[in-house]
Amino acid sequence: MAWDTFPTSIIKDCYFSEHMDIISAEHNGYSRLPSATTHQRTVIFAKHPTYYLVVDHLPAASDQAYALYFHFPPATSLSTESTPHAVITPARKLFLDVRCKCVIDYLFKITQ
Repeated sequence: MAWDTFPTSIIKDCYFSEHMDIISAEHNGYSRLPSATTHQRTVIFAKHPTYYLVVDHLPAASDQAYALYFHFPPATSLSTESTPHAVITPARKLFLDVRCKCVIDYLFKITQ
């Protein structure tokens, strides 16, 4: 399916402080599909301890299957021997905890 129009992105809310930054946004890039949805994402950056929480919400009229891809640098490996899974990049080790439910959330716990 071709792109007839460019998606519209909107920042819905944002908050910045000494302890955390939060931003919520959405785009309508999937509205052209037969099972249209709006992709809503909230990113919380906690500063002490340092971690990211990414919450994705894709409301739909019926059950859907989604694939979400993370783009890590070359030489990244994934260890599934622990829970949460460890994503090892050249710079640091990240922990990825994926929970699938009405809202799919991803927790990135950064460790040095």
